[in-house]
Amino acid sequence: MKLKVDIRRRAGTFYLDVAFSVEKTLTAIFGPSGSGKTTILNCITGVIRPCDGEISIDGNPLYSSRDRINLPPENRHIGYVFQEGLLFPHLTVEKNIFYGFRQEDEARCHIAPQAVIDVLEIKSLLGKKPGRLSGGEQQRVAIARALLSHPQLLIFDEPVSALDWALKSRFLRYLKRIKEEFRVPILYVTHALSEIMNLADEVIVVKDGRVLATGGVSSLFHYPHIFPIIESEGLENVLTLKVLLHNKERGVTELELGNQRLLVPLSGAEIGSSVSVIVRAQDVIVSHEKPRGLSARNILEGVVGDVSIAGSKAVLSVDLGGRMIVEITPEALRELGINVGEKYFFIIKANSIRVC
Repeated sequence: MKLKVDIRRRAGTFYLDVAFSVEKTLTAIFGPSGSGKTTILNCITGVIRPCDGEISIDGNPLYSSRDRINLPPENRHIGYVFQEGLLFPHLTVEKNIFYGFRQEDEARCHIAPQAVIDVLEIKSLLGKKPGRLSGGEQQRVAIARALLSHPQLLIFDEPVSALDWALKSRFLRYLKRIKEEFRVPILYVTHALSEIMNLADEVIVVKDGRVLATGGVSSLFHYPHIFPIIESEGLENVLTLKVLLHNKERGVTELELGNQRLLVPLSGAEIGSSVSVIVRAQDVIVSHEKPRGLSARNILEGVVGDVSIAGSKAVLSVDLGGRMIVEITPEALRELGINVGEKYFFIIKANSIRVC
């Protein structure tokens, strides 16, 4: 699937002028509030109409000012998951998720309902009405409904902004499974760097109605306008890892991180299940050589994939068997002589890791 967007739209004093294409499985649109992210989504889905330009999927126009084409939303075959689930309150969960499914041509039905129900773990919710669901449950039902409409593109507009960290991390696990198992192209709008680092294959950076940059996740840290966000929010890695074993004597749980093991405080999660762990970028120490005599439980080997200076921070993109962002000072970067493509040791205290 290839989405091409080249549009202009004016609303009061705000002027949107963006052009980009999307081919990756999950592309994030990132930018501060008021940058035009939701306006872009609404133009793609047909909720609002641009003043000029073109929008197409695989060469088929959804909107073209030149050719006077403007398909209605229901004919664009795009699934849209909002910040709030926006479920039909008078229908059960089962009737909500099958609402779009029964209206589709069977030839386009490439996602099995039972697979969606299993992946999103909503079987026990099917007989309930939305008013009896938590915020996280409502969002999972909204995703199921969007998937069973068999979209050619799935859009998320800051879907976890209203959830606490425990629910957010669980939601992100579901989204990763959707990405891996159903292979539906996803456009994901957020202003949270941690979500981008955990999910995205590519990022489109938007500010003041313009596209400033597109590229891989690590490219974010090369643009000065991102620095204030990094300074104010900090950087957190959110990893979804498999539980290997519990060691009650040592008080730790071992998680699978590529061909290495990450030790975290003892968890009650089942062996073989997946958990989300949160590691602050500033809590990772870098060393040229494998240190000895430390109290830290995790001494991991990794390769530096990218280095950038973000204001008063040096940001490293590291492959430890999973992608992780590490934050050190520019002075430490110079003193260690860190080079892209070289191996280093990364030290993390088990007690500094949050498990969700």
